[in-house]
Amino acid sequence: LEEFGQVRVLQRARFPVPSAEADTTFTMPGDYDFLDITVPRGAWNHSLGPSATVFEVPAQFRSDDGGEAVLAGEAISFGPEGATFGQQGVEIELPLNETEDFGNRQFEVRF
Repeated sequence: LEEFGQVRVLQRARFPVPSAEADTTFTMPGDYDFLDITVPRGAWNHSLGPSATVFEVPAQFRSDDGGEAVLAGEAISFGPEGATFGQQGVEIELPLNETEDFGNRQFEVRF
């Protein structure tokens, strides 16, 4: 979040350390319950559990820059900082409303 400066946090959730014995799925509570994080068995290599912060991207990062990439109004930051994953990785599900008219924009996930 530091690269955006001060942001308006819309929701924050911290989850327990995932199971080393079975796949673990966490669901963001409340208005963002469409967001799931699944950590495969044994993939989590951190002493703290995962976290997710939904925040509003500041206006200066949302403006169109001559056809260059534009960030949406809300973004999600996953933590904790410095977390690494085993070979299996982690699955994050972010559904997109396909009935919405986004014009000719393309979507990209950056990490």
